[in-house]
Amino acid sequence: MSGNLSKSEKTASMEPEMVIFKYMVLSFLSEASKLLILALLFQRKMGIFIFSVLVMFLLRTTTGGMHCKRYWSCFLVSFSYLLLCIEVLPMIALPKSAMMIILLICLAVTYYIGPVISQTRPQPTSQKRHRLKMQAFMVIFCYMIVLYILPESSYMISGFWIVVLHAIQLSFAELKAKGGLKNEFIKFAYAQRHL
Repeated sequence: MSGNLSKSEKTASMEPEMVIFKYMVLSFLSEASKLLILALLFQRKMGIFIFSVLVMFLLRTTTGGMHCKRYWSCFLVSFSYLLLCIEVLPMIALPKSAMMIILLICLAVTYYIGPVISQTRPQPTSQKRHRLKMQAFMVIFCYMIVLYILPESSYMISGFWIVVLHAIQLSFAELKAKGGLKNEFIKFAYAQRHL
């Protein structure tokens, strides 16, 4: 028996690697094209857009969240998310003390719930989950410190709303992963009837 693999055996052993490589390339191209289109749409506020995307990236890579199955639905959700955080929600004037309390709540929610991983990806080990939780904790905690120290600015306010909406969408992603709001309501109603 020869130690060399036949051509068909080599092809079969490379197939999973090619699938992973193809997935990574397609994912990169998909995300890059969405970011490019979004950058064009938010070109008037390019600095705030880049800052907001950076904060969103730091949170999404550590705690995950909701995922869309199609390119355009993902694009529309991302656009709405950024539009809210850059243009709409900053019109709500909040005192810094209220922002700090809200960020503290977001910190607790994100730590408790995260990470919510897409069902198409392998679930992390408990050790990796803890590491991801701690990374998200540090991102929000450091953001709180910077927000407290620096004077109020459009950048910091948009970043604040990114953290808030991230915690909210993470909560919905967790509910969806556990069977949705309907199942949670049924469990609550059942528990109330049997008290």
